[in-house]
Amino acid sequence: MEQLAPVVVVSNQKGGVGKTTTVVNLAAYAGLAGKKVLVVDNDPQANASSALNKTPFERSIYSGAEAVETSADGVHLVPSGADLADQERRLAGEVGGSLALRDRLKQHRVNFDLIIVDCPPNLTCLPTNALLAATHLLVPLQSEYFALEGLSQLLAHVDGLRQDHELQLTLCGILLTMATPGSALSQGVASEVRRHFGDSVFATAIPRDESAAAAPSHARALVDHDPLSPAALAYLAATKELLQRLGLGLGQRPAASDQRPAASGQQPAASSQRPAASSQRPATSSQRPATSDQRPATSDQRPATSDQRPAAASPEPR
Repeated sequence: MEQLAPVVVVSNQKGGVGKTTTVVNLAAYAGLAGKKVLVVDNDPQANASSALNKTPFERSIYSGAEAVETSADGVHLVPSGADLADQERRLAGEVGGSLALRDRLKQHRVNFDLIIVDCPPNLTCLPTNALLAATHLLVPLQSEYFALEGLSQLLAHVDGLRQDHELQLTLCGILLTMATPGSALSQGVASEVRRHFGDSVFATAIPRDESAAAAPSHARALVDHDPLSPAALAYLAATKELLQRLGLGLGQRPAASDQRPAASGQQPAASSQRPAASSQRPATSSQRPATSDQRPATSDQRPATSDQRPAAASPEPR
């Protein structure tokens, strides 16, 4: 039996919570980890498309758009086209229109290891299509109290789809975004979300970072734009969590293999720690000379004894 790629829909009907930024950077780091990743831009705003490929596109996945290469290694894109808004209106009036994306993703699930779908900030036809096509739901949640209200509405919508369509959709996780380190508000929201959803919340929280806002203007993910920025390192850790949650790998090997790409993605950070370790070694070696200094002190005493012996033997040569 052919193994089908998991389809992760990134959705939240609240705007400005970091959906597209999350899609682009999770895809980029998964590609860096050796996964063959497909990003499907299901948003008429086309932000994911412009962040990965500056080419303007006319057709969307609903009108036959094909996967194209992107600026991120291992990542392909089915772009949002200029026709997507019209396609949404058409699908809304069709019987079975809410299942159109599921049908179009079938061939891609065979050819890729992971599919990530970006959605507009609403719960209308396009996000519903994505939810019905997905195997997993990932919710970016801004670290503010108003975001909690949007989360409850989204989960209620998903419950309704489960009842109406026998939806097999797993909550892959809730990813806290735009967190302010040390902020009482961010910490309070995080505590409240973790109290309600427990292990469904990613251990990693994405901090506010100007680099995350600047990278799309260069059509790059953070791994290529500023890999040492706080947001880049956080998305690297979040990708490791995502791959573990999806079980992409064999047994415990995914965790080990995921750590290796993480190390390669964090090469500057990891290498910066290694020199720290190596700097301790010289410290140890500096102690060794101190010990060797003491040995010569002992050896100095031995020559003193040996000096006395030649003193007795010195008359013979003369």
